[in-house]
Amino acid sequence: MSENLKSLRILIADDSLMMQRLLFAMAQDIGFTDIHLAGDGLTAIKMFEQYQPQIALLDIVMPNLDGISVLKEIREQGSDCTVIMVSGLTFREEVVRCRKAGANGYLLKPFEASRIRSFLRRLAEKAYQQAYGESFAAVIDAQRAAATDSPNEPPAGLDQADASEPTQPKVSPPEETPSA
Repeated sequence: MSENLKSLRILIADDSLMMQRLLFAMAQDIGFTDIHLAGDGLTAIKMFEQYQPQIALLDIVMPNLDGISVLKEIREQGSDCTVIMVSGLTFREEVVRCRKAGANGYLLKPFEASRIRSFLRRLAEKAYQQAYGESFAAVIDAQRAAATDSPNEPPAGLDQADASEPTQPKVSPPEETPSA
């Protein structure tokens, strides 16, 4: 994709490295190129302030500061960022607390990959339309078509799977560190 593509910034905050990687891959797959990861609530707030994402996926249970506290801080800053809480907690009270704190949605773990991709696409489309006044899907499709020699063939040296992949995100997934 070209460098002039207006990007959507997404923050994924979850203390599970596996969940970070899964959500990272799904976001990258649908066209996000500016992806930021946090493993705890304090880091999530710092990254939010630094990158001002349009979309944030926040786990509720995280070290240092829980996701609902992160959500409240985001709302206190006056941000209209779309915030989706992601949790395995099924208590109705938790969902109500998230909504009252300003969450735009709630995803229950575990979830099906196809459902989360579809959900992320809808979020991206809405956020991109609000931010730039054009269709995210149309821009991504145009960029992918421009990256090929012809709309139906991958560029020389690439197989079909590679041709449909978006560019590498600006932030890579975290590396696993050996446990002590």
